[in-house]
Amino acid sequence: MDSGNGTSDTNGNKCTPSTVQQPGEVIRPVVLEGMVKDIIHKMYGLTVTVVKELPSYDDRNYYVRVEDQHSNPFIQQLQPGGYLLKVINSKDSMNPQGLEAQHAFMKCLLKNSIQTQMIIPNINGEEQSLEIMSSQTNVQGELPKHLIDLRTFVPGQIIQKVPYTHQLLIQDGVLMARMACALKEFDHSFYRDRDILWSVTNVPLLTRYTFSLQHDDERDIIEDIVSAFNTDVVSKYQHLPKGYIHGDPNEQNILVSKVPGGEDNEISGILDFSDVANSYLVLDLAINIAYLMIDSEVADQLDTPGYILAGYESIRQLTPVEWDVIFVCIAGRLAQSLTLGAHANFLEPENTYVLTTSKKGWPLLRKFWSQPRDSILSRWKKIIASCRLID
Repeated sequence: MDSGNGTSDTNGNKCTPSTVQQPGEVIRPVVLEGMVKDIIHKMYGLTVTVVKELPSYDDRNYYVRVEDQHSNPFIQQLQPGGYLLKVINSKDSMNPQGLEAQHAFMKCLLKNSIQTQMIIPNINGEEQSLEIMSSQTNVQGELPKHLIDLRTFVPGQIIQKVPYTHQLLIQDGVLMARMACALKEFDHSFYRDRDILWSVTNVPLLTRYTFSLQHDDERDIIEDIVSAFNTDVVSKYQHLPKGYIHGDPNEQNILVSKVPGGEDNEISGILDFSDVANSYLVLDLAINIAYLMIDSEVADQLDTPGYILAGYESIRQLTPVEWDVIFVCIAGRLAQSLTLGAHANFLEPENTYVLTTSKKGWPLLRKFWSQPRDSILSRWKKIIASCRLID
């Protein structure tokens, strides 16, 4: 039963209102029209010529281009490709250390030659600030303040926008493994005990949100996956390798660009560090696989994980226990995306972006969850073996 001091999930982890978004709680920022231009001029000494809001879940992201002249002593060279202003949701804005931790995570990736955004200091030399973005008061009658930062806009396209190839999927797996290896040297106190709703370890909490689903059979599938997750994954936590993970390496956060002098695409970088956590390494891989399966047309969707795993295992080998849990973890992430997407749309019907996974996701989840687990794993291992022979 819920209490004012929070609840515990099925793993015994405490989930307080300050750390996990509650059912019905709206945390996405309200940004007054024109405020983006004003804030960037005031805080960064830049004059905006173009501003465009980009799709997002809990935060708000704005792509901006600026004039050639500026008054920011900390900017040595302007970015011709533009910038991204990030306005952090009300939940995460409560703790400035969280955005500081994101910045440290990004710097670790850049240090290890994994391309991502760079943070632009404001006119005071600060990498973040707390700003009023709207004239709309909150339930306490106050003007809410939101953390903001300005980042370089990394060129390229999100992987969802290009045709998948076997080679691109293999490269994606390589990126995931390289990231896991690079983050061995990373640590930040903010992430050590962080618990967010979107963590795959919170799959057991999905039963709180199934009221947002429209059909009984959808609720039945989610409840079945939650049961399997509790039985087959939670029980093995103590045997799973841990480390820092990206937390949401989905099809809209992986960047691709053209191979120099060619027409093929290659993996070029990664974005969005809102869900970073100190967790189980296999969960990052499962999240990545779940989302890329949805849009994959180069092969049977059920074969897509085999190519990603082939790339991953060329850098980092999965342990036997990781192999035991990966099928249910993939299903768990699909279940999260569909259930929490429906809940976000329930709160904000105009934000249809949160239903991105829904159209293709439900047919995939039904197809995937109906497969015999052992035969699927065998299928993936055969693909991995065939890729090794080609190498």
